Amino acid sequence: MITRPVGPPTDPGPAAGRDRLGKIIRGTAAAAVVLGCLLAGCTADDGASPPAGAATGPTGSSTAAGPAQQPTPSASATAPSPPATSAPPATTSPPATTSSTAPPRATRNPGTKAPSTAEPRDKDSGKGDPGERDPGKGSMTSAPPPATTPVPPPSTDGGGIRKRVDPKPVTSRPPVALDRTARVEDDLTVRIEKTRAIDAEAKLPGEIAGPGVVFELVAENRTGQPVDLGAVVVECTDASGAPCGRISTEPADPFTGTLEPGDTARGSYVFVIDKAERKNVTVIVTLTGDRPVVRFEGPVG
Repeated sequence: MITRPVGPPTDPGPAAGRDRLGKIIRGTAAAAVVLGCLLAGCTADDGASPPAGAATGPTGSSTAAGPAQQPTPSASATAPSPPATSAPPATTSPPATTSSTAPPRATRNPGTKAPSTAEPRDKDSGKGDPGERDPGKGSMTSAPPPATTPVPPPSTDGGGIRKRVDPKPVTSRPPVALDRTARVEDDLTVRIEKTRAIDAEAKLPGEIAGPGVVFELVAENRTGQPVDLGAVVVECTDASGAPCGRISTEPADPFTGTLEPGDTARGSYVFVIDKAERKNVTVIVTLTGDRPVVRFEGPVG
């Protein structure tokens, strides 16, 4: 067994002291780094989001903006963290706004079926073309084309509203006595069968009541053609030549209808005539506008 001689401890010297001091500084720096990482992780777990532009450290945790603490230079394997640079603050765009509000959505009972907006289809032809629906058959029928009326071409004979029509001359037969028969045409005659005085009553607007005379006329057609009596005109003037007022109500009963060949027709006409003007009365009869006019003259009672 070999024993070493025990002697006083040897002095490590200045170099050993510096080495020990460096180890202490490096351990302190490493502990500070680990403590900072732990504090950063706890803050992230509490829900606080890192500010915009924060730099990320070597361990993945975010650190505050600004220059990081520089560890004391050492020969350890852990490299000092570079200074972090803060990013420019992000701009937040204003929320988009709509110019109009959306219309409310229609709600319906879940148990009911939504009405269909499709056009009905023709059950017979299977076509869905729009048209007019026949309510009786429930089918679609096409609309009929619009009716057109042909317009005749304009007249080329020179007629029109500006054309002047020369008046047709009226032929007047010579006057006859009140008790005679007047000839309008061959085999077409008119006569005053009876006269009688009455007190005429005015019943229509424009009529004037007073002493009147009833003239009962008879027309006879011996021609082969019918005569229209719907436009017969009977006028009367008194002794002074003034027209006499006509009464159109009862006992007046003018000519009407058609006078057939071989028939006779009767008509009654009432005029208001002053008794002092009955010495020479004129009765003018126009059966039709295209036939001559006949006249009766004489005194009446």
